Amino acid sequence: MFDRSTDVRLLVLTCATFVVALAWRRARADEPPAPSYSSTVRSPGPQTAVTSIDATQPSTRLVSVADLIEGQAGVFLRARGGLGSFTSVSIRGSEANEVAILVDGMPLSRAAAGVIDLSQLSLAGLQRVEIWRGVPPIEFGAEAVGGAINLVTRRGSLVPELRASVGAGSFGARAASLGYSGSDRGLGVDLSAAYNGAAGDFTYYDTAGTLFNQSDDRISRRQNNDFNQGSLDATVAARRWRLGVHGFLKNQGTPGVGLLGAESLRARLTTGRALVDGGFDAATGPFSWRTAAQLLYERNAFANPFGEMVGPFGANVSDADALSVGLHTRARAPWGPHQHWLVLADLRSENRWPHDLLLPAQSGAASQRLVGAVGIEDEVRLAADRVTLTAGARLDGTYSRIALPQATGPQAPSTDLAPTGRVTARADVTRWLALRAAVGRFVRFPTLLELFGDGAFVLPRVLLKPETAWAGDLGATVAAGNRHAHGSLEATFFGRAIADTIVYLPGGRAAAPANIGDSRMLGVELRAQASVGQWLTARFDYTFVDARQLPGGGQIPGRPQNEISLRADLRRLPFALYYELSYVDRLYRDPANSAFVPERVLHGIGASFEYRWLQAVVEVRNLADLRVVDLPAGTTTVPYPLVDYFNYPLPGRAVYATLVLRK
Repeated sequence: MFDRSTDVRLLVLTCATFVVALAWRRARADEPPAPSYSSTVRSPGPQTAVTSIDATQPSTRLVSVADLIEGQAGVFLRARGGLGSFTSVSIRGSEANEVAILVDGMPLSRAAAGVIDLSQLSLAGLQRVEIWRGVPPIEFGAEAVGGAINLVTRRGSLVPELRASVGAGSFGARAASLGYSGSDRGLGVDLSAAYNGAAGDFTYYDTAGTLFNQSDDRISRRQNNDFNQGSLDATVAARRWRLGVHGFLKNQGTPGVGLLGAESLRARLTTGRALVDGGFDAATGPFSWRTAAQLLYERNAFANPFGEMVGPFGANVSDADALSVGLHTRARAPWGPHQHWLVLADLRSENRWPHDLLLPAQSGAASQRLVGAVGIEDEVRLAADRVTLTAGARLDGTYSRIALPQATGPQAPSTDLAPTGRVTARADVTRWLALRAAVGRFVRFPTLLELFGDGAFVLPRVLLKPETAWAGDLGATVAAGNRHAHGSLEATFFGRAIADTIVYLPGGRAAAPANIGDSRMLGVELRAQASVGQWLTARFDYTFVDARQLPGGGQIPGRPQNEISLRADLRRLPFALYYELSYVDRLYRDPANSAFVPERVLHGIGASFEYRWLQAVVEVRNLADLRVVDLPAGTTTVPYPLVDYFNYPLPGRAVYATLVLRK
């Protein structure tokens, strides 16, 4: 699935970087040795644009990964109807299925779902969330076309800690969590459980499907929009090994696609994941390696026995089970005082079993895929670690047996093989100025869900081709300050060229994955942060993305050109206040750019009070109670409901309160 010219370009790029690294090594042979480097786990490094967010800070609405990363530079969330709804992520204009979601560096899912519901992933068992907006390291796989989100779990604490929280809010929102961290005799333990739910019965402006006829407009109440979800996390870690168990379960009403589906009363969707993963680190002298294993079970069950306006097939009761087993090995070795080599090998087996309980003849047999990869990376640190250069190459292959419904018959086995590579560089020019650059080639094979569909929301497209991409960025960071004040400004120019782009196009009552040809994305990110002592902090994020289908196409659907996020916090113990603003530009809903969701501005405020081991937090979302935005229509405007990309209505003003205990 690749051509010789691409192979040659990739080979030349990687080899040239290796040659430069060798030349630097020879030129600096007499330089004093740099500090030792033997970590087997890649941390947020300087070579690419990465944001690390603390997941342990209490807040009323920070209950899921989706809540935590909202408003970050380059990040756009696509929710489907308010609290607890399915939420996917786009990074720098990417499609959601191009963003790799990982837990401690290992993929969370590729068999059962091409897109991960971030609202299902609880923060209760997480230490931090890393957003890799640029060119991620080769450990994260060849499929991270649009970046990666790595969930880093808790490891236990030296001082035992008990934590608990309970919260409630508008539209029947409720949340509770309980956790414990501690250690004994070198063994760290972290246990947590969390629950989150809501009735979701907010009111919204209903056009009755006649946008330009306002005589039948009314205020309707969202129905069958409730959800209940829970999670369990347990991690046991020692100096050289770690074992984690993570479970997620969610049951939700399915009101249908868009405004017209809001009256579906009985359709339900249940999704669940159980992940067991562990790793072992070892070292022999300067050499170190890590071996990790992963077992992931997924289940999606959809019930619409009465044929309400949900999904493409009318009456439907179906489910799908998926099982993934993976083994990952990483080895690091020094070469002289300034270089380190990384060698990796990955092997993963994916299996998916779909079932149609109303029409058994439409059920498919098991779909299977075997995914393997080998890779190598060279890292060079020079000028007392002020200059870092890396070059890596990776070869990924798949062997797939995709089973179709019995009426069509099974598809012949297929194989794909694709080389990828990445080159990154960083220079700390002065104490206050850092420069970085990165470029890489990626390949993302269609998931089993994209090929087979799910019988509910995703139509099958067995002839999808892998998408390939070249991506790169160039950025600078300026930072200065003292013990009284600090400020920083980060600016990044990025670009991505994709062949055989796969997107999900909304249509009827389902979405269909499709290859839309070539596309390119160009953009700019700006992030400014400032703080005065411990009492005032402010953050401003701006993202511009121009994403177009080639040749000469319009803006690719689902990607706003401009996004702005602003947050200011004022803290004077025991009190704290915050204000936040979010602006999202218009969203086109079709490739022709004839239908779009108007731009919107949302405001929020919050306050907290902290006393010893107890903290109370109150937040107000959509402070202005925005329900309707103006849609241009010739020389005038018409009222348009506040909706998301998939035309689901969003709630108006909402108030949430949480009580947090840490002791």
